Amino acid sequence: MPLVSARFLEGLDELAANLRQCSDDMLWHAAPGTTNAVGALVQHLCGNLRHFVGAVLLGTGYVRDRQAEFEHHVATIDELLELVAITTAEVRGLADASDRSAMAPYPVPWHGTERCTLDVLLILVAHFRYHLGQLNYLRRISDHLHGTPHIPSTTF
Repeated sequence: MPLVSARFLEGLDELAANLRQCSDDMLWHAAPGTTNAVGALVQHLCGNLRHFVGAVLLGTGYVRDRQAEFEHHVATIDELLELVAITTAEVRGLADASDRSAMAPYPVPWHGTERCTLDVLLILVAHFRYHLGQLNYLRRISDHLHGTPHIPSTTF
């Protein structure tokens, strides 16, 4: 499924680009009026892909701790970039899956419903992009609050 893999890989590249524009001290502070910090969103996006793509589809053996994605606040930018790199390597394996397998049932029920693999992957792409936009916004708000000049992270 090279096209779906490409969408995830583009998003992971954008995630890393946003992260490189952060400072370590901004990673774990939620902007006023928000609940998630940039670091938590990075961990959540990587944990989500490593579980639903890596473990469930590709058999990587990754075991997810979703709660820790939002509670573990000790990672630095370099550690989070390493997490993005690990996630990227795992998701890259999706490119080798045949397009025919996209219509096969997803290996586990999705919130209690049987769905085809492509349907679940489209949901995951939408989820990733939603949180990536959130992360980009939070980073720019933090830049504004701390007087850091904004550097655009996407080219669209």
